[in-house]
Amino acid sequence: SRPLRVVRVYFHLDVGGIEARLVDLLPRLDRRRFDVRMLCTRRLGRLAPEMTARGIPVEVCRYRSKLPMFASVWPLARRLRRLAPDVVHAHGETPVHVATVAARRAGVPIVIGQFHTSRLFREGPRQLARERRSAPGSNGRC
Repeated sequence: SRPLRVVRVYFHLDVGGIEARLVDLLPRLDRRRFDVRMLCTRRLGRLAPEMTARGIPVEVCRYRSKLPMFASVWPLARRLRRLAPDVVHAHGETPVHVATVAARRAGVPIVIGQFHTSRLFREGPRQLARERRSAPGSNGRC
């Protein structure tokens, strides 16, 4: 059996908490079990060379936020279709929304969206309702 193909989706790999965790965690995954790559929806960022040096391919597949969602996710959907991942794991509100739509269009069987719960508490019930609506396949549960 082959390793599980996992594509992580985030804005960029600039210096920050989420980015540092990705650079620290992804190269530690067992390569016999996981084939991991990173797709950035804005730019590579300053930590991208470190991620690449540690054996995780990183590339940019831009999300065109000025276009309506249905039009702007096609480049990411095409790229995901070519990569044929088993799992797409996105982090953060916009990357989760974009990656979910693109992954569904590409036929990816499992999509994981990771949100910051502190934001849900800060912004209240409206934000929670939005997160629930935007999570296809979640049956509206967070």
